[in-house]
Amino acid sequence: MANQLAWRGDARGALTLYAESLRRERTLQERFPGWTVPILLRANAGLVLSELGRFDEAVPLLAGVVAAEPGVASYHLYLGTALSRALRFEEADAALARALTLDSGYRSAAQARARNRRAQALWAELPPERAGEPAALRARRAQVYQWVGHLDRAAILWLDVARAEDADAEALSAAERALAQQRQVFGETPATRALASALAERRG
Repeated sequence: MANQLAWRGDARGALTLYAESLRRERTLQERFPGWTVPILLRANAGLVLSELGRFDEAVPLLAGVVAAEPGVASYHLYLGTALSRALRFEEADAALARALTLDSGYRSAAQARARNRRAQALWAELPPERAGEPAALRARRAQVYQWVGHLDRAAILWLDVARAEDADAEALSAAERALAQQRQVFGETPATRALASALAERRG
């Protein structure tokens, strides 16, 4: 059930179920020495935590998964994805490179590595974030979060762009594309409705 919720984009619902499963497994660990929490359960929980932006929890959990099963390419992808979302680009690249070493034809890992490198290059050009920065700069920052899959943070920044008085046609067009992608991934959510409303006001 948790996996189904995750695939439907309900990360918070999935995490609730994963957390319940982890609690049950840890209770068994306490009662029965030698009992181990299933690796796949830990990997899936870590991936969902990273989708929710809870990197302080996701990265150690996924690093433990990789340490326990270093020969599984998908686990390195999960760790690399979480690190990239946390803007830890060099560590992400290393994890994604390891996934490709284990499986040279792993398309998802190759795509994730390309996105991570692209995001790293753009992020390096950006000054530290500050309140009241120009909309064009805000849009470039939002694009980085969009590329690495940290869509919650991207949605907040895109909404700032849509509401900014100095947002030009290029920035607003980028926000429209971001809205389409977020709807494709999550469907209609409060964040997509807020962004759609702000963009509609600008068009009107």
